[in-house]
Amino acid sequence: MADSSVSAIYLDAPITGTFTATRPVDIYLNGNSINGTINFNYGQVGTSSINTNATPATVTEVNVDTPNGSFVNGNNVTITTLNLNDVAGQTFINKGKIATANVKDDNARFLNQGSATVGTLNVNTTGFVTLGGNAAFNNVVVTKAGTVNVSPQTTVNTVTVTSTNATVNNNGTVKELASDEDVKVDGTGNVEGSTGSGTITGDSAADIEANNALKAINAGEGTLTDYQKIEVTGVTSRNLKSVNQAMLLASEESNLNAVEIQNLVSKVLKDATAALKAEADKFKNGSVTVAKDSGILKTPALSNGYDLNISRTSNEDVISRFGKVTPPTAETSVDLVFNIVDKTTGETVQSNTVSVLVPQSSAAAAEEAINTALSGLNAGFESKGLNFVANEQGTAFDLNATKEDLEKLSGTGFFTTLVDKGVTQTKVNGDLKTISTEAGTVAVDAGGAKSAIITSLTKDGSVKITVVLPYGDGSKTTDVDYTINFTATLGE
Repeated sequence: MADSSVSAIYLDAPITGTFTATRPVDIYLNGNSINGTINFNYGQVGTSSINTNATPATVTEVNVDTPNGSFVNGNNVTITTLNLNDVAGQTFINKGKIATANVKDDNARFLNQGSATVGTLNVNTTGFVTLGGNAAFNNVVVTKAGTVNVSPQTTVNTVTVTSTNATVNNNGTVKELASDEDVKVDGTGNVEGSTGSGTITGDSAADIEANNALKAINAGEGTLTDYQKIEVTGVTSRNLKSVNQAMLLASEESNLNAVEIQNLVSKVLKDATAALKAEADKFKNGSVTVAKDSGILKTPALSNGYDLNISRTSNEDVISRFGKVTPPTAETSVDLVFNIVDKTTGETVQSNTVSVLVPQSSAAAAEEAINTALSGLNAGFESKGLNFVANEQGTAFDLNATKEDLEKLSGTGFFTTLVDKGVTQTKVNGDLKTISTEAGTVAVDAGGAKSAIITSLTKDGSVKITVVLPYGDGSKTTDVDYTINFTATLGE
């Protein structure tokens, strides 16, 4: 895959071996399997995909290490083993089948869509992994002290926790939580039950305990203690069968009679509307936020027994009705209206319109920084009568000038623009230069970088300038190279 002009690959027969993509590429299997490994390893912005036609095809192993690129596993494509090491905030989308997925990315977003399936998804990171999409995840195994976020409308059949200090932030549905380790469970979603000897803490602990009690009552194995658990959390009216059994149980094993218990249930229902309105009032401008590149919508914490979904969005491309956040190319304000649902009564109320400011994506900000800096550089050259022409890709430039004019160039405006956009380091022919101070102003070394550029142009006739672009929370970087070729004109 060395030819940089190739953006799509079509197979006409099964193949065996190891293959590496060093830029975004779409692979079309056309029903032909790959017995081997495909490595996607690059820093460029873009989306790679593996696709097939109506004929299913299998790839034995796929390794994804694309910090600025997203990935799509297409319909009818089976990946036996997926190693998701790093993927952009835009997400990993699975539309096919994955037998085993190992996630090491500390800020991954994994969507399961349509008829997609994942046998086992191992969360092998101490970071934050978001699971989304409308297709259920079968078994999610949390092996480290990280956080698994289950998005609204998303179902996980089983979450198995094998590490201490793990957190499950559930805003969807988890059918079973299995853990012999202590685990924290937060969020507005429903965990239908739990097994194992681990202690459950967090906002959802009481609801999980109540759901376990409901299961026991429905199985005919409940006790008065189980009834008291569901009475305290207001879960009693979620399931008529459970209410009737609990009423019978309480009348037989306590001084409460059926009428007294029915009165208790009626009081819970009467107070529900006022409590639901109070939950909706939590949603106001400034209460819903999105961190840069996170792809995660942060909403006010709801009390136990309430659920949340988006009723309306003013910009589906940036924040969808399913809560998917796509970091935009420019800072964007999105108006949202939320549905708040009382899971006990089924009653729903809408929030007021909430304006959410979604930050510009790091990739777009970085591209803007470079384009602005290069435009400024070009304007500076032109103002001095120097000819500065870019190639078609905008990654190489030809500069025509006298050496005297070149040596007289002054100022560090090119670096000032980069610093203003959050770039702190550049390289000149591989030599790292820190161009920004801790205070965010242009550092002295920017002048050294400028001198090194001019020296290389006059001495060697070319220079390679590498802009070290930050992304995400700024702790990761990727290099983008630019080349200037210098041709001396008469007058020197």
